Amino acid sequence: MSSKNALLHYAMTVWLQRLAIRGGWAQLMHVRECYNKTYKAGLIGCGSIGARYDERKLDNNIYTHAGLYHHSKRFEFACAADNDTKRLKEFGRYWKVDKLYDNPVRMLRNHQIDVLSIATPDKTHYKLILNALN
Repeated sequence: MSSKNALLHYAMTVWLQRLAIRGGWAQLMHVRECYNKTYKAGLIGCGSIGARYDERKLDNNIYTHAGLYHHSKRFEFACAADNDTKRLKEFGRYWKVDKLYDNPVRMLRNHQIDVLSIATPDKTHYKLILNALN
């Protein structure tokens, strides 16, 4: 274990002990629930950084949002949206995601997700974030 990880582990252990001593068992159980929860994830933008880099790679590293959601046990890859319908179909087949939308606003209305990745050009982020918050 690296010294940085050891320090983090020690800090978490001390924090949990102090929480338990103060009678914070309910808070402690909430922390445990968060660690054990599976989060529903959605992706807007199925291009290079959203998914394609991992579809074309030659190694076992993860480079994209889709790669993380697909390979992590902590996430259920619930849905994705992209305005390129041909690319969206390719994405769905590769990542085995059934809920695909050509309109991100429709995806956000139809799904309760815990985590949202916006992997679109920078100029579109603000509008998509506002839609996600509403």
